[in-house]
Amino acid sequence: MIYEKRLLVLFGGAGGCLKAERTSGGIDCKLTGNVRGECVLAVRAGSELYAFGVFTLPPSYAFRLPSSVKMDDLVVVVGSTEGKFLMSGGFRRPLPWRGNLEDDLRRAIKMLGITEPEKKKNINDYFLDIIPEGYDDGKVAEVNYYRSNLTAATPEEPSEAPRPMPFMPPPAPPEEKKEPRRDVPPVRENTMRANEEPRTAQPTAAYTAQRPAADNVQSADSEVAGTVSGLSDADYGAKRQIPELPHVTFYESVKEQVDRLFANNDRYETLEKLLPESRWVKVNYDEKGRFYLVGLIGDPVRYLCYGVPGEYSPTPPPDLVGYCQWLAIDENDPSGKGFWVMYQDGISGKSIL
Repeated sequence: MIYEKRLLVLFGGAGGCLKAERTSGGIDCKLTGNVRGECVLAVRAGSELYAFGVFTLPPSYAFRLPSSVKMDDLVVVVGSTEGKFLMSGGFRRPLPWRGNLEDDLRRAIKMLGITEPEKKKNINDYFLDIIPEGYDDGKVAEVNYYRSNLTAATPEEPSEAPRPMPFMPPPAPPEEKKEPRRDVPPVRENTMRANEEPRTAQPTAAYTAQRPAADNVQSADSEVAGTVSGLSDADYGAKRQIPELPHVTFYESVKEQVDRLFANNDRYETLEKLLPESRWVKVNYDEKGRFYLVGLIGDPVRYLCYGVPGEYSPTPPPDLVGYCQWLAIDENDPSGKGFWVMYQDGISGKSIL
């Protein structure tokens, strides 16, 4: 068995982490996060979808995936029992579109057999059941609401009462006959005798004088033909190659969620002074004052970092073994307070020690 241990950070309206470790019985996973209320979890591994729930966070939720699952294909989404999206993340790149994640969440709710609560109806829900008083379906054809100018008019029965005549505009006054002007030759009718070929208009002498010589004129057809004939099949294929799509890095796939964290939380300048070219924010995840840090190193971003506050010990906390390194706040007191810091490669998303 190949030993494998991975850490996945989840983003969205809430934040959390998923720790996955391959064991002899399968892939043991532990989900943590700052989510309130009952939740469900959908895990996508290639073409397979796994559903887990119902559970609450915090503190954590443990589950197991089959040993045949590849960790590089994992994509997870956490939502409420009503289908509301809460947070998601995955090792696969690029991450699926948000709409696909919500579809997986709805499928997981259906797989778990969770029924949606009955919604309170409003007047619009009953609208189609209301039948107007005196309604007669036969009157529709009788009145012919859908008559158009393309359908033949229905003959109407004559009535005894005379109908008013429709309004008719007064007749136009007769046009005055004007004699043709003597200085303008009369227009000859365009008539053609039998067996007579049509005549072609000839250019005037002034226009003929302005035209360039025939030797200096090249028709558009000859120019296009010369251009096309100058290209071989190989040259034409080389000019029509489809451009390759740019590679999307791990940081680019989660940049929107990370920017939201930096916009909605306070900066943590203590680690910014210890680590050059870094930016950090403090994210509170419960009312007891517990928090974790999210950081970026490099410009452009080279590493995504996560810091868990604590005190130095020879071994890190059990949940973080194999993921983190110790970083003391005070250089003169390396065994005092500090942070267990985890690093993710900004390009591949893999954990780095």
